Amino acid sequence: MLIENLLFTFALSIKQQEASLDKIDIQEKYLKQLKENQKIKSNQNKQLQNELIKKEKELITIAKKAEDAHIAELKSSFEHEIKELHLASLQSQMNPHFIFNALNSIKVFLIENNKEKAVYYLNKFSKLIRKILESSREESHTLEEELEIISLYMSIENIRFEKVIHFSITKNSTINTSVIKVPPLILQPFVENAIWHGVMLSKKERKITIQIYDEKGVVKLSILDNGIGRKKSFEINQKKSFKKQSVGLKMTGERISFFNQKQNLNYSYHFIDLEDENGTSLGTEVQFIFV
Repeated sequence: MLIENLLFTFALSIKQQEASLDKIDIQEKYLKQLKENQKIKSNQNKQLQNELIKKEKELITIAKKAEDAHIAELKSSFEHEIKELHLASLQSQMNPHFIFNALNSIKVFLIENNKEKAVYYLNKFSKLIRKILESSREESHTLEEELEIISLYMSIENIRFEKVIHFSITKNSTINTSVIKVPPLILQPFVENAIWHGVMLSKKERKITIQIYDEKGVVKLSILDNGIGRKKSFEINQKKSFKKQSVGLKMTGERISFFNQKQNLNYSYHFIDLEDENGTSLGTEVQFIFV
């Protein structure tokens, strides 16, 4: 009986030990599975993170391409607007009236058998047209070239008017006009305005002067006329050509604005009404500031 009890106890002990070993084995397998699951989860998280980084880079690339495309589109639109404005302004400078009147004057000289004057006039006119066409291909040219065009323009107008306008250009000797860049034909509408809305409406001696000078290190250019002044001109022309005049000068202002943006400059102009101490008009000054 005693032996049976001992054998039973021994067998029970073995069973308990086996159960304990099985439990440890199960726990070890469970821990191993947990580690594997954690590893899988970690790998999945890493893979997901890599996928997220990849997608983020793709989105950044797409956004960058879209931004570049938008910038390119804006740049193209901006350049197109400049070209359209540039072309329109050049077309407005060479108005049909000026061309017709110039050619008609040459015809008159030929009819009067004044061939010498006709040839001289035709040479001046041809040179002016050539200069204007050359400048139309450029976004800018020098102030020296601009003044040459204005001189030719005034020569032709004065031949037609039989030198009724005293025109002159004065320049400070320290200023180099060959290094100052300006939009082509930027001065012409102001000179034309000084003729038709200033001096030609005046009965006194007609004068138009262009002055280039330095004021505290800043280059300035003034177009001065001794015409009837802006107020009187407006009263006379408001029902006729004033609207056209305003559009022409507005377009010139837009051209200067575009030129400033592209060249990173700050060119400007403004009108000054010239008057004596009694407030009587002495003419008009247009002052350009090149900075």
